[in-house]
Amino acid sequence: MATTGSDFHRVHAGFIFTILAFVWCCSGIGCVYCAQINVNTADEATISRELWGIGLVKAEAIVQYRSAYGDFQRKEDLLKVRGIGPVLLERNWEFIHLKDVD
Repeated sequence: MATTGSDFHRVHAGFIFTILAFVWCCSGIGCVYCAQINVNTADEATISRELWGIGLVKAEAIVQYRSAYGDFQRKEDLLKVRGIGPVLLERNWEFIHLKDVD
């Protein structure tokens, strides 16, 4: 079955839109998760609201880990928290701080 020109353009327009949306979000230009937060002082609601891919469950795990073991000394220490992996850490790297940002 042959596709019509209309189908061809609709498929390609959707594909292009998806690619542009991905690039826009990943570049940080259109990112809604751009707040810089101190994970050593932020509460669960703030962490889950401001960091990409972190919901309340993971935010609670971060706060519980911090309460049990003390402040995070390095950003990489977040990898010790259950549910936080390298990709999640990398995507949030520039927004995670360990001290208050002026």
